[in-house]
Amino acid sequence: MKCPNCGKQNPEGAIYCVDCREHIKKALSRGLNGADFNMTSETTRLDAQVSNAINIRRVTLVAILAVIVTVGTTLVTLISSVFVTDRSDAVTLLKIWLGFAVLITIVGVFAIIFNKRLTQPN
Repeated sequence: MKCPNCGKQNPEGAIYCVDCREHIKKALSRGLNGADFNMTSETTRLDAQVSNAINIRRVTLVAILAVIVTVGTTLVTLISSVFVTDRSDAVTLLKIWLGFAVLITIVGVFAIIFNKRLTQPN
C-alpha cells in the first residue's frame, strides 16, 4: 500500500509509513490513497498558479488604468494652462477629460469583473 503523504510503497497492513511515519490507516480511512493524494496535491498547486496569474493580470489592469488616467490628466492640465487663454475653455477641456477618465475607469473595472467571472472555477 502506498503512503498518502510521500507515496512510498509500504508492506501490506502497515500502520505507519516506513519512510515518513505518516499514519497510513487514518489517511486511508479518510479516503486518501497515494494516487488520490498526488492528484489532489497537483490540482491544488495548479489552482494556486492559475489564481496567482489571474491576480497578476488584475493588478496589471489596475496599474495601466491608473497610468492612463494620471498621464491624461497631467497632459490635459498642462495643455490647458499653456495653450488655452480663456479660463472657461480650460475648465471645459478639463471637465471633458475627467468625464473621459471616469469612462475609462468604469470600462476597466467591468473588464476586471468580467475577467474574474470568466476565470472562476465551475
